[in-house]
Amino acid sequence: MRNEEVEQICLDDILITEELSCRIPRTTDLKQENDALHTLIGQLVEQPQILLKKLVKIIAQLCQAESAGVSLLEVTPNGEDICRWFALAGMLEAYEETATLYSFSWGASHFCKDIR
Repeated sequence: MRNEEVEQICLDDILITEELSCRIPRTTDLKQENDALHTLIGQLVEQPQILLKKLVKIIAQLCQAESAGVSLLEVTPNGEDICRWFALAGMLEAYEETATLYSFSWGASHFCKDIR
């Protein structure tokens, strides 16, 4: 989906750090987690190109999250650092393939800074 097809959102609309700290921790379901790993291994063997998509769907399910995703750091032809949502699941799935400036993407800049 292209940027112009998706409604623009502000960083304040998606930061829920305070809410996350108040949530009750989930109980561990080792069978469900083991089944998820077997599914991912099968996916890797059969269709590695869609592994990340499957992974974020499983993560959202296991964590009982409304959304989960993987963004990758890219450099545009004019030298800007951006984070592109490579795989998304859940309520933010419509934003898959959209990009955010690296400086605006708190989560990506927070986690990617050590690998730059």
